Amino acid sequence: MKILILMPLLLGSTPPSNDQVTINARIEADRLEVGQEYEIVLDVRFKANHSASEAGMPAPILQIQVPPSVRLSGKVLSSHKELSRNEFLHAPFERLMKDAPTRVPFTLVHEPAPEDQFSLNVLAYVSNGKGTSFVRRRLTLPVRASATAKEADPNTSDWGVNERLLQLGDKAALFKLPRADGSTVSLDQYLGKKNVVVTTYRAFW
Repeated sequence: MKILILMPLLLGSTPPSNDQVTINARIEADRLEVGQEYEIVLDVRFKANHSASEAGMPAPILQIQVPPSVRLSGKVLSSHKELSRNEFLHAPFERLMKDAPTRVPFTLVHEPAPEDQFSLNVLAYVSNGKGTSFVRRRLTLPVRASATAKEADPNTSDWGVNERLLQLGDKAALFKLPRADGSTVSLDQYLGKKNVVVTTYRAFW
């Protein structure tokens, strides 16, 4: 179950820092051949005295956008509830990162174009025993043998959809959303008065 909620956010806590988490990703193969299965290997390491927190999710989540030359291996799920079983969900594909390292198998379905790459998005709640922060890291990984990932612009979002997504700094149009209790809340109730966060809450956790 996924619930859209709109709520005021009172700022005052320490902002999250991406240096709390280090992520390395690579394609583990000396060569890539069409029709063969390979693996993306991801290592997630937390800064000293930091660890994954279950404040918002049971483990870090990996989201993957794949190019046309690639097909991810594994079951495609029909509901968000099934995601807790550490399988793939509909695009953008998602997976809980409970394993260390996390291995994501894929098959090369045809020769990749020079610009073909995986878009990797890692989301985690990180705790140091004094507080919890939400951390997001974005990486790109070329579809090439022995390729390694590099940092992507954290301020942009493009998961292969036809329409343009909202980016940081964009002005949102006025909208209304349902609360968890069934009532409705509108953006203009808070616009210019309070900070607002729109979030999806995975209620089954």
